Amino acid sequence: MLLFLLSRGLSVNTTNRGGVTPLHIVAGYGRMDCIQALVTNGADLSLRNLRGETVLDIMRFRSMQTGNSNVMAVATWLEAFAATNPPPAKPAP
Repeated sequence: MLLFLLSRGLSVNTTNRGGVTPLHIVAGYGRMDCIQALVTNGADLSLRNLRGETVLDIMRFRSMQTGNSNVMAVATWLEAFAATNPPPAKPAP
């Protein structure tokens, strides 16, 4: 379904009133397939929700909280992706 929405123009960096992006949502569930689809289609890992949390913050917390190896693997993958794919520079005002 996510790939269908992406093919129809879903904005990967859209936010709701809480500043939550699609990536924040799927990260909370540890959905590696959806996370990979979003980040490889331009989702910005540096965006913060209204609590000030990035997707990496959420994944690190869930990894520590649950001890779930899948969540840990997703957090590790995201950290590696972020390290090798920095966000685009923002234009100066």
